[in-house]
Amino acid sequence: METVSLAVEARELPTPLHQVERYAGGAGYRLPDGLREQAEAALSRAQELAQPRLVHAAHPVAAVVAGRGLELADGELVRAPDRVLESRPTFLVAAVCTLGAALDQEAKVLSQGRNAVAGLFLDAAGVALMEALVQHCRQILRQAAGQRGLHCGCSFGPGVVGMPLEAGPQLFDHVDADLIGVSCDSRGIMRPLKSTAIWLPWTTEPPRPGEQFYKCQTCQLTSCQYRLASPPSA
Repeated sequence: METVSLAVEARELPTPLHQVERYAGGAGYRLPDGLREQAEAALSRAQELAQPRLVHAAHPVAAVVAGRGLELADGELVRAPDRVLESRPTFLVAAVCTLGAALDQEAKVLSQGRNAVAGLFLDAAGVALMEALVQHCRQILRQAAGQRGLHCGCSFGPGVVGMPLEAGPQLFDHVDADLIGVSCDSRGIMRPLKSTAIWLPWTTEPPRPGEQFYKCQTCQLTSCQYRLASPPSA
């Protein structure tokens, strides 16, 4: 299906400072007073450098193959978690989001120079912005699903929920990420680095308990230092 491309204003993405704290030092980290101003400046700079964009394309599901995945109308089989298969999706949406390359480039220069702390905070602010962009993308796809009388199920993708990174090229075959300047190599590594890709099922079934959890509650990496016990506050 046709790829939809959208640009977003970075300052319109809700990105609270505590998310920068989290990605700078872990879920329990709190900024000392002496660094708070520097972190705020890094977030402001990240918003200046970021060029948030996203693309998405919806594909009809031809069959649900129990224990394996979703067969798309083009014959491709996309492996999916059992909870996705149980919802019997009628469409599967491929989506890619990016902040562009400028933010990563400046963070790298800072980190390799004499201002490693500034580089750390700029990178953390970029990760927080990236998370906000993905949440924004999900909201857009919820609205698009609703226009068809459908519901969004639980997203999954390369590198998360048991799907290997190497599955990235298959997703990229189903959405024109060139429109936003994002590429994916055979190992599943995306460029620019501040990019992410997800599959999102559309189904006739309303969300069940557990399908609207924050990403940490569906992630299998329980030892992650950034893991939250509950969704972050706005």
